[in-house]
Amino acid sequence: MEQPIYVPIVKAKKNDLDALRNVPRTNRGGVRPLLELAEYESTDNDAILNKFVARLSAFDWPIAPYVDLYSFMPDASVSNGRNATTEGFRLIASKGLRAIPTYGLERNDKLWAQLGRLGRELNSGFCFRIDIDDLDDQSEQTWVEILERSAEMHLSAQLVDVVIDLRFIGNMEPERLDNLVVEFLGYQPRGFTPRFIAIAGSSALKTVVEVPRNGTLAVTRQELLLWTRVRRQLGPSAAPIGYGDYGVIHPDFSQSAPSPNANAKIRYTRGQSIYYFRGTSLYKPSNFPQYHELARRVVNSQYYRGQRYSVGDGEMWDCAHRKTRPGNLGTWVRIDQNHHIVSTVEQVGILTSRLVAGRSNLSVDELLQGT
Repeated sequence: MEQPIYVPIVKAKKNDLDALRNVPRTNRGGVRPLLELAEYESTDNDAILNKFVARLSAFDWPIAPYVDLYSFMPDASVSNGRNATTEGFRLIASKGLRAIPTYGLERNDKLWAQLGRLGRELNSGFCFRIDIDDLDDQSEQTWVEILERSAEMHLSAQLVDVVIDLRFIGNMEPERLDNLVVEFLGYQPRGFTPRFIAIAGSSALKTVVEVPRNGTLAVTRQELLLWTRVRRQLGPSAAPIGYGDYGVIHPDFSQSAPSPNANAKIRYTRGQSIYYFRGTSLYKPSNFPQYHELARRVVNSQYYRGQRYSVGDGEMWDCAHRKTRPGNLGTWVRIDQNHHIVSTVEQVGILTSRLVAGRSNLSVDELLQGT
């Protein structure tokens, strides 16, 4: 592929990164991950950065990932007094690592010149991460800011990416979502064509309280439907718009220590839905072996793609047949995310080719037949 079509937004934690590492190399060219720093329980920013850079050093990907040091407050600093965000990208550059610095508009306006220098030093350009508050009646002003900040960073449009990150949209009206995104894209200034634009969002549940105990619930992936509708509305001749999501993880989920009320769950992506298979409480008393039964339920369901479909599917099959230990919450982040990413790479490729071919009269289910 000439450019990526899928931007999974992934917390830069071990299990989440392992989910990406287990994606087949043949599928990676169409994926540019957005790695999000999500460390909220420590105030030692030097230690946070050293740990993050060590993980990034071990992360092997064919194209430079987006990197957003998201959990740093705008004025956070490291021990030498420098801003933690710019110092983080400076450290990444000093290690010779590949990354595209990613930053939002309403954070710290004093950093743009430094971010531009670092983007040039990394030879990667820059990514504006736009949130929902930057749309609607702010859309025109947002493009003005993108233009002004790009100029301030001395970056041409060909070195600028834009990720429209709507975060959680599971409870939003589809018509409103369509209008927000299409209107924003309509304000794009003539003569300023970013290198890449993606629409990202999430419908993943933050908790499984609405899933019946020992039951299953299908959650519609509104972000996938939104992206498909926007692509249809723009037409096959429009510049390609990439797709992004948070996998099976809620955008605001950042908890490091497991909740004492946590329930066992497996999240399995198929078609336009994420299927939640819920068990019961994992604690009081400890009951992690129930993952064997949960995995068996998934493997025996009509949604399961087969043992060889992905590394995650293979691990799920092994657990269902008690060939491995049941694992823990982190284990199932890795497994569920890996299946989701592999599945979504396939789906977005199919949707892109079929929408470009003008097959816009078919439903998403029909377009994704078999995936």
